[in-house]
Amino acid sequence: MGRELLDGFGEPLRPRKRILNTERVPAVQRTIWLACFVVAALACAGTWTATTLSERRGVLRAAQERIGVTALLLEQHADRALAAGDRALLAAVAAAGDPATLRQPGRGTRMHGFLRDLIAGSPQLASMWILDAQGVMVAENWPYPPRYDRSYDHRPYFQSHRDGERGLHIGTMEVGTVVGRWRFTLSRPLVAADGTLAGVVVSGVLSEYFSDLYAQAGLGA
Repeated sequence: MGRELLDGFGEPLRPRKRILNTERVPAVQRTIWLACFVVAALACAGTWTATTLSERRGVLRAAQERIGVTALLLEQHADRALAAGDRALLAAVAAAGDPATLRQPGRGTRMHGFLRDLIAGSPQLASMWILDAQGVMVAENWPYPPRYDRSYDHRPYFQSHRDGERGLHIGTMEVGTVVGRWRFTLSRPLVAADGTLAGVVVSGVLSEYFSDLYAQAGLGA
């Protein structure tokens, strides 16, 4: 081992610590500090941005789930509304019998009251009427006798049943001739014993029923 060096007082010599002169290297140190601060700030900003984006995605997912559930409920409600409308049609079909007999005062009056009661008990249906084999209106829920003694054989719902549709027919959206408001129709045929078309029972469903429901659910009209 080498000999240890001693100072004038017999004490071992120690290496002197270098004391930094902060006045001589401020620019370099400030640069390093600034760089560290910027890196730290960017890291914090990145963490904040990631957290914000994550929260935003969570909010969007929750909103999408709520909309999905609401849409499903509205779809189920629409199905139930159409099913209720169809039940009213089937009741009218069963009560109508031969539509030609509805021109008789007694039968016509009773059928008029029956249709009025069906409409009064259904929030979906705005009107209901019955056409004979030529498409002429023979009964309706409005006044008695029917106001329109003319043929509706040009209507798509009548043509559909005349061409062979024997089930429920859901018509397209159109402006009603009586109330002058947008509606679509539900219809079922009256079938004679020989299988030919004896008439058609039709109900009108105002589009407002569904648009109001969607607006209440926050999905717009």
